[in-house]
Amino acid sequence: MLKIYTKRTFCSACRQTKLLLSKQGTKFEEIVVEETDEEMLQHLRDSGFSQFPVVIADGVTWCGFRPDRLKLLV
Repeated sequence: MLKIYTKRTFCSACRQTKLLLSKQGTKFEEIVVEETDEEMLQHLRDSGFSQFPVVIADGVTWCGFRPDRLKLLV
C-alpha cells in the first residue's frame, strides 16, 4: 500500500501529491504528522527525509512533490 506522510499545516507539495494521486485513481494511505510529534519528525529526519510529503511505495521512497515518480505508480 502506498503511504504518504504529510504535515497538518499547509503544505503545497503535500496537496499537489495527493491531488495527482487522486486524479490517477491511485489509492494511498495518508499519515498526518503533527508539528508536535518530535519522535516521528526525528524518525523521518534520521531516515534521510528533509521535507514533506514523504512517499513510500513498493520499497521506493522519496520526499517532496515528484510528479515524474507519481505517474509511474499508475
